[in-house]
Amino acid sequence: MHFEILETDGSGYAANAGVKIFGGWSRGFPQKSLAIYARNYYGPSEFGYILFPNTAVESYEAFVLRNSGNDWEFTMLRDGFITSLANDLDIDHQQYRPAVHYLNGEFWGIQNIREKVNEHFLASNHSISADNIDLLELEGVNEWNIIHGTNTDYINLIDYLENQDMNDTLVQNALEHWIDIESYMSYQAFQIFIDNQDWPGNNIKFWRDHRFGEKWRWILYDTDFGFGIWDYNAYTHNTLSFALDPNGPGWPNPPWSTFLFRKMMDNDHFKHTFINIYCDLLNTVFKPDYLINHLDSISNKIQDIIPTHQDRWYNNGNWPNSALNWEYKISVIENFSNSRQAYARNHLRNEFDLPLLGIIYLNIEPEGSGSVQLNSLTIDHDGWTGYYFPTVPIIVEAIPNNGFIFAGWTEFPDSTSSMILEITNPFTLTAVFEPSELAPGTIVVNEINYNSSDDFNPEDWIELHNPGETA
Repeated sequence: MHFEILETDGSGYAANAGVKIFGGWSRGFPQKSLAIYARNYYGPSEFGYILFPNTAVESYEAFVLRNSGNDWEFTMLRDGFITSLANDLDIDHQQYRPAVHYLNGEFWGIQNIREKVNEHFLASNHSISADNIDLLELEGVNEWNIIHGTNTDYINLIDYLENQDMNDTLVQNALEHWIDIESYMSYQAFQIFIDNQDWPGNNIKFWRDHRFGEKWRWILYDTDFGFGIWDYNAYTHNTLSFALDPNGPGWPNPPWSTFLFRKMMDNDHFKHTFINIYCDLLNTVFKPDYLINHLDSISNKIQDIIPTHQDRWYNNGNWPNSALNWEYKISVIENFSNSRQAYARNHLRNEFDLPLLGIIYLNIEPEGSGSVQLNSLTIDHDGWTGYYFPTVPIIVEAIPNNGFIFAGWTEFPDSTSSMILEITNPFTLTAVFEPSELAPGTIVVNEINYNSSDDFNPEDWIELHNPGETA
């Protein structure tokens, strides 16, 4: 087939390509999802076009025109809205752009341009070779789909955990070398918050670069069941308990699918890491105002075309129809966005027998002189507030900007720049920085790159910084 991409500024891209109908249950809708493949047989071996301007990926082996999956009947944006919340998080996920699709010149409705989750997707986003990737999928009744590479290392991981004491330091160290812990906990917290009830026994993909024994990471995708797609009151659902259930049904949370997370929550260090990362997210991207603003930014892009899309797929009042009562269905996502945070915090407190939340006031003096790393967050502005549990130690580190040095914590004058501490309620923490006393004309070696890997080699270079005001 031949396809063309037309941007709003008149630029674009065209190529011959292969195409397949894509998706599972959503294939039953009259508007299909399509996977577009670059193949030498049809045209180029890769599409040399920046599909997603907010990323550094400049070419693609394949991409998907997605019909919004289970959300086709609802908003046409749910999965794109949800996964794009992870754009600034350490979670592998698909990029998203809504588009208007014409097929042989005929208006075909809204479809979402998405990356295709395969070894090439990972290679492009992590600047590594696809040949070195183990990419696995688990679904249904613990059925393996080895998408690329081998599952040997992951099977060894699960076998190792079967009868281990999770508070044994050796076991903890082994897992920290096996799994990217912070990314995994962010992934779990994300799926739990959005209330994805087509998970964890389905839509599970995870991967590693096997060259140097790299760590396993999980991929966020196909989140259509999230944010209350089937239930206006889904924001109340205790998805944390659901994800820890040792006796769930065959779908969607059978015992094999919760095993790893359950085992890790038996370790105090991993449990505290999860709680703090979940709190980090609840203090930032899962705040109601952030969610509503993000939803508005996406819905505004397609709302004008929704009536035309509805007309294209109207089925004379019979099932199925696409995006009917669109404004109401958007309001369901808004309702979830406004209500979920409070319930999620209570679920954490009840599951782990935690005390009432404490509020932390974080200050940086003077403004613009540095930042504070708080658990997984980097706070670079004065007057930040967040909520954490007093019995779960937080990790903070003061990081000076160029031209400054760390002078101390106002509340802990004898402490170093890095601390592990339990908060009281309320709790104030002030990082103080002062100008560094460098001689005029001093040049600082800021960063060095030497002997890069063959997979991504920007050559050798050195970055020099002049912290002064004179050349």
